[in-house]
Amino acid sequence: MATKASKSGSFTGLKKNIEAFIKLTGGYLSDPNPSDSSYPGKKSRDGDIPYYDCNGTIADTKGNKISDPMMAMACNATVDVKYRNKEKPPTTDKFLKTFKLTGDKSSSYFVKVGNCPRPDISQQKGCESRGYDWVPNPLDKVMKKMPKILRTETKSGSCHQPRYMFVNNTPGMKIGPIKARGLIPALANDFMSLSPDKIFAALQGQSITNYMTIQSCPKVKEGFRNYINKHPWKIINQKCIAYIIILSILIIIFIAYKFNF
Repeated sequence: MATKASKSGSFTGLKKNIEAFIKLTGGYLSDPNPSDSSYPGKKSRDGDIPYYDCNGTIADTKGNKISDPMMAMACNATVDVKYRNKEKPPTTDKFLKTFKLTGDKSSSYFVKVGNCPRPDISQQKGCESRGYDWVPNPLDKVMKKMPKILRTETKSGSCHQPRYMFVNNTPGMKIGPIKARGLIPALANDFMSLSPDKIFAALQGQSITNYMTIQSCPKVKEGFRNYINKHPWKIINQKCIAYIIILSILIIIFIAYKFNF
């Protein structure tokens, strides 16, 4: 139906079939899918929504165009559920806004590939407001159950920034000054992406030009604090208490051994 080919043996049918052949050839060699005007959720021939299904237009076993209202109703209901809630970027990072996901990049996407530690963000609220992950310190629960004398200060947790990779699924490939964007060049481009140098680069976590771009972790200067210089007496007190406890245990063991308790 998309090519508008005809079974008729008339000159009009011949003309339509020639135009359908040219259109089909263009799809294989030059016309990209998705096209420059494509947009996710767009109800048109160049969108990702089944255009003919949602219009209730199908072909019977003989190739005749017929209408199916039930199919159109089911298709539109599925589309409404799928695009009812508009998705937002998971974080506020500029990397997620660098690449567009419309036009010929409508089939491209972002995927999470790891995390970046963010020691410069020490508050849980500030971490989560950016869409980052806050990981509680597992020692906090242990330290809270210990006597106050033996407790040491621990951080309440750590912030981790999700790291993403942009996968470029732009159709076609460039051959010199010519850019072929049809189905066949797109398949050839996909095979080229499996070359050994690109596979090794991907395994090493490196970006590959025109194929995928990995988000760089921000360079963070960790602000270390000299706890000993700031609280010298507290450190001395903790050491003295620890020595007294150890000495007391040794004395008790000695007395018990001496008098055969």
